[in-house]
Amino acid sequence: MTIREMTILLEVAKYNNMSAASRTLYISQSTVSQTILDIEKAYNVKLFERLSKKLVITEQGKIFIDYSKKIIGLYTEMEEAIEKFRLQLKSEQD
Repeated sequence: MTIREMTILLEVAKYNNMSAASRTLYISQSTVSQTILDIEKAYNVKLFERLSKKLVITEQGKIFIDYSKKIIGLYTEMEEAIEKFRLQLKSEQD
């Protein structure tokens, strides 16, 4: 599962709606839907129950969401640490 897929998953979970997630991510609704389907197929899980136009997070979905938040948090920390180090090196060279 990629950072991009996790980001899409978290946006869908935030809004319980794929169209709303697609608007906030500036991608098509079909891309969002396909990404969720791809995750579900890859892990043989159901992340959301589809009830009419509303999505309800499943227990398995809650686990994926929890870990996605943790992983993206660590990824963000890593990027910030690398950027801080890069800026420090640059200032030492100037």
